[in-house]
Amino acid sequence: MDPLPRILVADDDADVREFYRLALEDSFELVLARDGEEAWELLQSDRPRLLVADLNMPVVDGLQLVQRVRTHPAFGRLPIIVVTGTIVGSDLPPNFWKAGIDADCIIEKPVAPEVLRQEIIRLIVRSMQRTGAPPPAVKYFTGLPDRKSAGPGE
Repeated sequence: MDPLPRILVADDDADVREFYRLALEDSFELVLARDGEEAWELLQSDRPRLLVADLNMPVVDGLQLVQRVRTHPAFGRLPIIVVTGTIVGSDLPPNFWKAGIDADCIIEKPVAPEVLRQEIIRLIVRSMQRTGAPPPAVKYFTGLPDRKSAGPGE
């Protein structure tokens, strides 16, 4: 059996990390980080297929993490989802948004588990299509148990 796709999730809130674990662990192998620095270290050692990062974190924030990932030759094409409670275009200083969040997707909190799951699937499949790799079996993405065929007409 193929392994589940590994997803790195970085968020400084323990309750949010638990939410991600409960929402996604049936479909993905999760690696959880408490801040951007820990996420950077785990990214290098665990080689995830996708990064989900909170924007506002201590030590290394989500913007710094994304910039670090995008400028590293080994990780520059890694799919990234930024999840934030900060509304894009809000009262933050203009240079914050001008600095650019070079993420593949930005989702505002609170996020519905199915919305997050669908974005993860979309980005992993798109990433695999770029490299020519076949996508993993769909059952890994549905979160539903395998349905065994009971036979014709049943």
